[in-house]
Amino acid sequence: MLEIDRILGEAEKLDLLASGKFFAYIYETGDEKLREIAMKALQKFYNKNMLDFTVYKSAVFFEKELLSFCKKLLHGENTYGTFTYGGTESIMLAVLAARNHFWKKKGKEVPEILAPYTVHPSFAKSAHYFGIEIKYFDVDGKLKADVESLKELISERTALIAISAPNWSFGTVDPVKEVAEVAMDKGILLHVDACLGGFILPFFEKLGEKVEPFDFRIEGVTSISADLHKYGYAPKGASIVLFRSAELKKESMFVDVQNPGYVFVNPAVLSSRSVGPLASAFAVVKYLGEEGYLRLSKQVLEARNTLLQGLSS
Repeated sequence: MLEIDRILGEAEKLDLLASGKFFAYIYETGDEKLREIAMKALQKFYNKNMLDFTVYKSAVFFEKELLSFCKKLLHGENTYGTFTYGGTESIMLAVLAARNHFWKKKGKEVPEILAPYTVHPSFAKSAHYFGIEIKYFDVDGKLKADVESLKELISERTALIAISAPNWSFGTVDPVKEVAEVAMDKGILLHVDACLGGFILPFFEKLGEKVEPFDFRIEGVTSISADLHKYGYAPKGASIVLFRSAELKKESMFVDVQNPGYVFVNPAVLSSRSVGPLASAFAVVKYLGEEGYLRLSKQVLEARNTLLQGLSS
């Protein structure tokens, strides 16, 4: 037995007990070549650091290429994005940008996030980290954000409205267009959490499924999060957040030029970050391309239909 197998063997046994029994935690394609490409990229760049973009320029290249694909996918070619280590980090950046934007407009009172109770807990976590209050409104009979309930909660302290495409609890896509109209009317930022759907809903639409627009085609949407490590099929952790304006992207960043050590520019929550997951996500996207994602999305639809037929019978 190899030394590494002996060292890691016991831990691996613990995970193998649950292997093949998951929805949600593992997004498997069955494509051995994809797995090989992803792992090679991960290993090749695991020890490169994204902390200083002037040192490892590969990180800049990978992020630019990856964001270009994501912007086109979500109809936001003129948006501004950041690669993160997961959906929570992407959402935290959107919430941070909304808080700072609110403070610039209205001073440093405590802002509010309004969201249906079906949103991901990372919004509550972000509110906890950034000193924001979160208020939940109801969902309708179809388990989608209830627009009338939202209207009742809007106040002068509302900094951000957050909805899902789809939500994690029920898999329903909130009425983005209707909520966006309310947000625009009140001058409030709107974040669409597409961490789960961002890399599959666009391909469902291309395959002829009825998918209501949820992305930057809707004018009032000001930011979107989407996870590459879900239906993007990249290894953990890989996500992106896109902002409609350069101003919002700027408000999500931290910059310190006074430190005597070096200029400190953080576009994400984390500082030191391995380039590995970014390189791996890039490799997966390049390998699959639109054709590969369409093929995998079609398989998901076929699996869904098989499950529904089995349940109904």
